[in-house]
Amino acid sequence: ASIPELTMKRISLSLSILASFYFAQAHSQTIPTETFFRSDTISDVRISPDGSLLAMSTPAENFDRIVVITRDSSELVTQTSTSQGQIINDFQWEGNDELIISTSALRFDRSRSLPSGELFAFHVPSSTARAIAGRQAGELAFNSFSHILPSNDKEILVTRLEVSGRALGQRPLGATLRIPDVSARRSEVNIDNEVRGPIDSGALFADNQGIFRLAIANEAGQDAEVRYRTSADADWENISDQFSRSVADQALVIEPVGFSDDNNSFFFLTRGAVTTKELMKYEAGTITAVLGTDAFDINRENLVYAINSSEVIGVRLAGDYTEPSYFSQHEDVALQQKLDAFSPGEHIQVVSANDDESLIVFKVSSPVRIGDFLLFNTSDENLALLGGVNIDLRSEQMAEVNAFAIRNPAGLVLHGYVTSPTGTSGPLPTVVIPNELPVGTRILPEFNRQAQFLAHHGYAVLQVNSRGSSGFGLNHQQAGNGEWGTGIIDDITLAVRWAVQNEIASEDSICLFGTSYGGFAAIASVIDQPERYQCAAAYSGFYALNSINADRAPYLPGLGGRDATRDSMALSRAEQREQSPSNNAAAIQVPLLIAHGAEDTLTSFRQAEDFVEELENANVEHEFIAMEGEGHKFLALENRVQFFDRLLSFLDDNLK
Repeated sequence: ASIPELTMKRISLSLSILASFYFAQAHSQTIPTETFFRSDTISDVRISPDGSLLAMSTPAENFDRIVVITRDSSELVTQTSTSQGQIINDFQWEGNDELIISTSALRFDRSRSLPSGELFAFHVPSSTARAIAGRQAGELAFNSFSHILPSNDKEILVTRLEVSGRALGQRPLGATLRIPDVSARRSEVNIDNEVRGPIDSGALFADNQGIFRLAIANEAGQDAEVRYRTSADADWENISDQFSRSVADQALVIEPVGFSDDNNSFFFLTRGAVTTKELMKYEAGTITAVLGTDAFDINRENLVYAINSSEVIGVRLAGDYTEPSYFSQHEDVALQQKLDAFSPGEHIQVVSANDDESLIVFKVSSPVRIGDFLLFNTSDENLALLGGVNIDLRSEQMAEVNAFAIRNPAGLVLHGYVTSPTGTSGPLPTVVIPNELPVGTRILPEFNRQAQFLAHHGYAVLQVNSRGSSGFGLNHQQAGNGEWGTGIIDDITLAVRWAVQNEIASEDSICLFGTSYGGFAAIASVIDQPERYQCAAAYSGFYALNSINADRAPYLPGLGGRDATRDSMALSRAEQREQSPSNNAAAIQVPLLIAHGAEDTLTSFRQAEDFVEELENANVEHEFIAMEGEGHKFLALENRVQFFDRLLSFLDDNLK
């Protein structure tokens, strides 16, 4: 759906004119590969408390920048950037002349990032951010941004973990951090009003007044411990026994997500009786179920908050499609519903508002819209387009995306999506894209660059949330354990059969393309079903399950990655060898495309080399792209373009 025609401010006029020009040519133009895979133009926006300035974050290949412009005239005020290898995790205005920035450090060539524990202050209109907490500020502590304190524009609320040697402390500190004056050449980290967490390994949470009142520890295999206090002066109470398991054999996990406006209650997510995540509310010893479904998890990113508050007022459920649902009597519900009405069926996310809440910045996205940022003026109800994630990927040019659901023999409902080239019908050459992880990830109703790229060139794209996928309850996710090369592959086959039977996929023109575990699944599928597919392509894949732990794939090491890999694989050494593509090369009867970064440390380049050697020994038709200087997935835009252009040629050669 498109945004209704409303009065547009000057900031969006030129884009509006361009839109009408492009719309007339939308279906006749070929979009360059580079346009699909280049970095975002804008990734997030924050409006200053007085509404006069807009701060926009924009990513480069291995760093991020923030650009500040005036709201009324779009004139550049200043800009700054992170160091190489760091990206922006979050940024917020503190007063009208200071931005607080938290960063993450890139790992595995930007395929993953970890919070750095550092905070920076960027004084507008200067062009340099200064360290105010963390290593570059000269202290041994890991800091996380918690709250802006509206009553004091020189202090922010943070949580901190002290560092001893190479280890982080067990109990966090909540504190106010004073922002040093911009003229100070170097100053000590100024911490005040410290609150020590009451339990080991427990996270601290503050209410809307900035008072730390909740501490929760979720330890693996143990029920959550909960401490709560009614005010800053009250003692911490152990209220753990007021919470109970909904699933008898699963440890209780509690995920706090916000306090009510009056600060008398807090909201949290936990597993319900059918193992999907539900939204709950705690108030004065009473726990109330707020919202839940039997089919889909409610996650933090689905929640709708009151403006400038942590009170949860609704959910935009990521089911097969995005569905807004409101349960609160809060006055902001009417505003959220008005925003929903601007673009029905799309995902609306409020990202920022000025102090008096007269100016609301929100993002609109969907499977056919990569993302636009808009400014809504509640006083005169004018709507202005601020910019987009990628203004050259226009929704009018994108392929249709439709949801489907099928039931597998184990009784699990598998939800997925078909991306179909606009204006086509009947069976089409089809590309199947498996999930990048075997367990704990999900295809969402959101824009997918790879699927849209392939559909733009005439392919139907099939994606299915096989067993092991997250978002459908714990039972669904755990069903993928031990099924990397068996049950998950069977679910992919079932989805392909469904697509053929429903005249979506052409039976003799089907290829698989996957990344990381998806690369393994693509190759495993052509081994398991040699007559069903015409080709397969793997990008940063792995091919020897018996080497997974040593290679630290597919999960992120250092954060329980080895344990997660072991628990979800759950195969004996003999089963690992039996299911590994490297030991079954002779069974492959279709052409393969293998692409891998020579510096990949997440899925070992050596695995790709060894697998290619096995393909050569078995006389399997294949092409190997070894990209020098690249790691897991390709960082440099020219290398990404080269790979996807070659993938397209490979598909055309084998499917058309």
